[in-house]
Parts: sequence; structure tokens; C-alpha cells
Amino acid sequence: MEKELYDKLLEIAKQTIFCFKEGYRKDFETKGNDDEDFLDIAVWDLKNALAEAYTAGYNEGWGDCSKL
Repeated sequence: MEKELYDKLLEIAKQTIFCFKEGYRKDFETKGNDDEDFLDIAVWDLKNALAEAYTAGYNEGWGDCSKL
């Protein structure tokens, strides 16, 4: 995944998903343990994050998924 896209998705997560907003999780890297790798995420946070990511991609013209 390109750094620009990774950074944008992380920014969206920090704005919309509780465990990122509160600083419990700081990145998307695998930690190697279930407590850190499997997160409890409210469906409304997930919905908001997906909507923000879709909108950002649409606005940036990231329609070419081959770069992901």
C-alpha cells in the first residue's frame, strides 16, 4: 500500500474509530497477539470510517485499485 494512502486511512481511523481516537491503537501493523490485532469496533464507527475513506478516494481520484 502506498504511504500516502496508508497515512490517509490512518488519519481517517484516528478521526472515526474509538480505539484510534483514544490512542489505544496507533497504526495498522500486526502486533502478533489477539488483544491488539482483533479490535472491538462499533458498527457506526466502521460505517463512518468506510464512508470517509470512500469519499477521500473519490475526491482524490484513487479509482485505480491496482496501486493498492
